[in-house]
Amino acid sequence: MKTFHLILLFSIIFTSCDCNQRVLGTVIDKKTRKPLEGISVYNKNKRWNVTNTDSTGKFILSNVSGGFRCPPMTVIIEDSSYNYFETKIPSGKGKIIELTKKDSLNQFVKQIMDSGKYGVYADWSNFIEIKFINNEQFELVNQQTIGSQGVFIMEGKWKVKEGDIVLYKIKIIEKSLKVDIPKQWRIINDELCPIDTTNSDLNYCLKPVRND
Repeated sequence: MKTFHLILLFSIIFTSCDCNQRVLGTVIDKKTRKPLEGISVYNKNKRWNVTNTDSTGKFILSNVSGGFRCPPMTVIIEDSSYNYFETKIPSGKGKIIELTKKDSLNQFVKQIMDSGKYGVYADWSNFIEIKFINNEQFELVNQQTIGSQGVFIMEGKWKVKEGDIVLYKIKIIEKSLKVDIPKQWRIINDELCPIDTTNSDLNYCLKPVRND
């Protein structure tokens, strides 16, 4: 009888470890402020867990996740007419998501060409910077100052293709540091993020840094 009670207790404990995630949101056009119907919304960790926004732009996603506390759900919003958007929504909470038309990407890139550059410190020893010099040229610098020291510099051309920034006609200027840089990037939440980082050493987004 005692053994049965122990088994029952452990069953209850392990069952209670599962949490039922439920997030909701409203998707609108950033410029017009109108709700967007039929936009694809899915759980990044379970791409089969997908839904579409209704006529008022609203959506609900549910998921069973392990753990005593329900973690935020990473949600991806995609549509052929709008830029890719990724965000985290706490379980049981809602969020208003503003999408920008893909044409806005060209305007965004044009805006940063002369006035700024993308750059971020990955950690204390690794610095990487992409600078868009003009409407077709770029320069990328990756410098390691601690441990396996070296510098990787490449330059070439860039273009906007299907909502993404593509680097091409690349020329390696210096390669004392071995590194594999993605050729395709995407603007996500105003940050420049590499796409398909399977064989890449760079798997984090770069924050915009303005030149005054």
